[in-house]
Amino acid sequence: MKERYLLGGSTVLLRALVEVVTADDDLDLIAIGGTADHPSHLVVEVPAEWADALRLAFRGQLIVEPDALIDPS
Repeated sequence: MKERYLLGGSTVLLRALVEVVTADDDLDLIAIGGTADHPSHLVVEVPAEWADALRLAFRGQLIVEPDALIDPS
């Protein structure tokens, strides 16, 4: 089951992740913050296991947080 995550890190790392996510049919790129050349963050829908693996592999270099919808009430 996929969940939505917010990813933040260096421009170089985020550009590489855009390539990985868009190349894999099991992963979905929802949004890119900033520009395609200089992303500031990504919103992705991926399995929780994939997000956990990113956290471990890029500890200290990549922020991986659940992306919760904002409740306006």
